[in-house]
Amino acid sequence: MRICTPDISSGVPGEKCRSRHVQVCYGIPRRQILHCEDRYVSLYMSVDYFEDQRREMVTAIRAITDHVAAQISKSALDKRVLEAMAKVPRHEFVPVEVQLYAYLNRPLPIGFDKTISQPLMVAVMTDLLELKPNDVILEIGTGLGYQAAVLAELAGKVYSVEIIDELGQRAIQRLKRQGYSNVEVRIGNGGHLRSPRRRHTPNRGRP
Repeated sequence: MRICTPDISSGVPGEKCRSRHVQVCYGIPRRQILHCEDRYVSLYMSVDYFEDQRREMVTAIRAITDHVAAQISKSALDKRVLEAMAKVPRHEFVPVEVQLYAYLNRPLPIGFDKTISQPLMVAVMTDLLELKPNDVILEIGTGLGYQAAVLAELAGKVYSVEIIDELGQRAIQRLKRQGYSNVEVRIGNGGHLRSPRRRHTPNRGRP
């Protein structure tokens, strides 16, 4: 693999360098992402770094919830939901090019003109479901599996439907890698599936 450094630093993640052999994610502190022939190399990534970022994300969710309490008709989110948000490694459910941004409170691209919902939206949607440990959930729109993973921390079983085959396959791999054996991903338009119970969550964060 040849690593080249671009002559300019625009700070745009994933901009290709002039050699066209390596895609460089530059202008980002503490990490470089290199891409060559669809293989990625991550430098300076730290488990502790992501854990710190995840804690900061949950702190931000708590603070924002205080400001939007009237709109969501709740003064605070369920403790179990916040614990799930603090546990699920969101950076494992986004493309490697944007992993460093995984814990910002913003949607992120996951390919195919789709996005992963911002953390606050995931937390609020999950909280509104008022999940119990024996609940069975149907999720419409798996994406890369992040919402399904959060639901799996709180419910007994999660069925998730994704219409885009490649996204669905990637979600299956990511969920399996993180040990979520209580999530089953179905690929298709969902027309032949029945809702397993009354609770469901449409993934509205993806256009």
